[in-house]
Amino acid sequence: MSVRSLALARLGPSGLRTARRVRHWYRSARRAFMPAVSPGRLLEQLARAGVSRGDALVVHAALARLGNIDGGAAAVVTALIEAVGPDGTLLMPAYVDRDAAVAASAAGRPIDLRVEPGRQGAVAEAFRQWPGVRRSSHPFSSMCAWGARAEFLTGGHDRDPRVCHADSPLARLVDVGGKVLGLGVDMGPVSFYHVAEDARDGFPIDPYDEGTAVSYVDAGGSTVRRTVRAYAPRWSDRRIDAPDRDWMRDAMGRYLDVHGGRRWFTFGAGPAWIITAPSFLSCLQELTRAGVTIYSDPQAWSAVQ
Repeated sequence: MSVRSLALARLGPSGLRTARRVRHWYRSARRAFMPAVSPGRLLEQLARAGVSRGDALVVHAALARLGNIDGGAAAVVTALIEAVGPDGTLLMPAYVDRDAAVAASAAGRPIDLRVEPGRQGAVAEAFRQWPGVRRSSHPFSSMCAWGARAEFLTGGHDRDPRVCHADSPLARLVDVGGKVLGLGVDMGPVSFYHVAEDARDGFPIDPYDEGTAVSYVDAGGSTVRRTVRAYAPRWSDRRIDAPDRDWMRDAMGRYLDVHGGRRWFTFGAGPAWIITAPSFLSCLQELTRAGVTIYSDPQAWSAVQ
């Protein structure tokens, strides 16, 4: 375990929240003194990275790590939309707190996906509110989509109690040959991993809880009550997005670079990467066959490096 991981583990939940607020403030202050990056420059960077008109992209973005973007989150969304064009499609997460969604349902005040904000940062939230964006039907793990394939990608999310099942937006992204794009993020906040667990047979563990009946208002205004399964807390401290799993995030990144054709580029003034969804899934399946998952220990990972 790295020195950084040990320090994060010792902070505890409240300390981690404070550390994140301080880090966010520091990055915001630093951005103010950086040269502004124009929307036109963002579009050039996406084109140079291989984003083409007609592409279907799922995007994870951390605005604070992209430098001083002229126009902020809206400029990032605009550049992405212009890059894929009217025949392309964008997909971003609009997740909410699972416990809050369940509690709201139990109290008779179900969350309303027409207005409920997501919790994935400024870019994803700006995208959620963009004209023409559709939101999939899930009480705490919905995805938002814009473009030619938006209806197809979001249309089947309520067909299974799991999150990334075969008719989920991320699994359907594989079906259309889409791409996974990370803007200023490492390999931690990447939901695509779960497609290998939910949409394909042979995964060695069941990462879910038993399921809970939840009521919510979907994006069309209808009240829905169905059983949904959340990722079980017993696995959360072993998963790739846990605070002390920076070593696994690095290992996953190296594997995708070598075996999946993941490409690095600069977006704004920050690091970014892109990989096709089919290649990403193929790598996850190869790792699973080798006995390695996003829940594995360092010894298992060392065997595939």
